[in-house]
Amino acid sequence: MQTKIELQKALAEQTQQHLDIAQRECDVVLHATHTADSLV
Repeated sequence: MQTKIELQKALAEQTQQHLDIAQRECDVVLHATHTADSLV
């Protein structure tokens, strides 16, 4: 059985990955929005 610290560390890493993915998605959306504004 994993210790509490190991579980917390795994959860933190998973959360960080989700944040990184969300940040990339935001960057993509912002870039797409900026490109669309430039075309107008």
